[in-house]
Amino acid sequence: MAKRKVMAEDLLAIKLVSDPQVSPDGARCVFTVKTIDSEKNRYLSHLWLADLRTGEVRRFTFGEVSDAAPRWSPDGNHIAFVRTDLKERRSQIWLIRADGGEAWQLTKLDEGSIGEPVWSPDAQQRSQSTHHACH
Repeated sequence: MAKRKVMAEDLLAIKLVSDPQVSPDGARCVFTVKTIDSEKNRYLSHLWLADLRTGEVRRFTFGEVSDAAPRWSPDGNHIAFVRTDLKERRSQIWLIRADGGEAWQLTKLDEGSIGEPVWSPDAQQRSQSTHHACH
């Protein structure tokens, strides 16, 4: 195969993988994949989940959103993450079961910014800072 130079449209196909988080039992890893929506001139970011035993990798969240900062609950049953609605341009903390299903919104802040979620060690307490603990 002949070599060719990188073209501008090649950059649109690049997927940026970041923020890998291994589950408490070491069996799975959740991470983000950022892609470019060239039609709307924006980035989309979703959570992906890898089974570290089988090597299976699957997309875990969907939609016209930017999902980031996934964090496992101490028992490994849930993943908290920051979701930015690209229409409203507002970020909130969301929660999804580690075995899949629909995510649900935990915070409803009108102003300010959300930092990455932080679980309390027993998953029962909330922090009062911008780094909200999840329960």
